[in-house]
Amino acid sequence: MVEAIDTAIRNRWYSHASFSTADYFRWDELSKGDLNWVLPGKILAMSSPSRWPRDGLKPKFFVPMFKQNKVLNIIRLNEEMYDAQDFEQEGIRTYDMEYLDGSNP
Repeated sequence: MVEAIDTAIRNRWYSHASFSTADYFRWDELSKGDLNWVLPGKILAMSSPSRWPRDGLKPKFFVPMFKQNKVLNIIRLNEEMYDAQDFEQEGIRTYDMEYLDGSNP
């Protein structure tokens, strides 16, 4: 574990000085998208958007945050719950790599 932390710091994937706990707790809420950086500024994990409001947030909710953080690509790991065009018309490409819900990719 210590080696992984050292690697993250050495590669500038994590910086204690720039890590925002306020942003972490704000975006971690399901109602805010359940967003978490796996590698800050590089890989972002999130709950799936949904075309049905009862099942989650619509893709348009995520677009401003994605543009602010220069997210250019989405890899969808679960079944299709939204239309990829909702992101692609905003210049964000999507790729499908479906896995069983809850399984490890």
